[in-house]
Amino acid sequence: MPRLPLAEKLPLVVRKDIRDNWESKREGHEKAISDILGEPWTININPNAIWPYAEDNSWAKISTGKMIQRYVAGAEDQLKSFIGYFGEEGKVEINDICSAHTITLAFDEAKKVSYCGCEVSAAGELVLLFSEGNLGTNIDDALSRSNLAKALNEALVSGDSAKPMSDATCTGINKEYAAENAPGQEKLNKILATEIPLDPNFEAVFEKLKVGANSPDGWE
Repeated sequence: MPRLPLAEKLPLVVRKDIRDNWESKREGHEKAISDILGEPWTININPNAIWPYAEDNSWAKISTGKMIQRYVAGAEDQLKSFIGYFGEEGKVEINDICSAHTITLAFDEAKKVSYCGCEVSAAGELVLLFSEGNLGTNIDDALSRSNLAKALNEALVSGDSAKPMSDATCTGINKEYAAENAPGQEKLNKILATEIPLDPNFEAVFEKLKVGANSPDGWE
């Protein structure tokens, strides 16, 4: 599906819903997200740009303002979860890579996601994505930990960074590996009567998976 033109004018009931359920709450969400990320952030979502993608008679078509609010509230919760897991390192990377410090919502023209997801635009915006026919579907998952980590990694690869993956992803992998590997490492040390640290060399593995033709979708 090609990108659709903006709606010139929305129905009265939709405009009222946007005023009541989104515009009146946007400032509060901007403050909450800015507090989570430790720097000023804004939200730039154009209802006229996304409304044409809503299915006829759907919740997204009628309650567009509430739907936008739900996308943003879901993103807010997911950012808390992401930083709770990755810590200060995750916060710094989001602010650095998403340099525009702006959250927006857009149609997934490149067909990158199945229902929803996210990406970092060329302008440095953090973009919540929805696929064809799925505006308003799985709203809370657009900015999930795995989706956001993947978007940050893709932005690094397409940018000037020489790093194969983001620092936050490295931290997450090492945390999970340390927890899973500890019993095996202890057993190996006992067998050999000495400590021989196992080095999985994750960055090299990541690079090979990234270019591998048989790598499964969403492995990042």
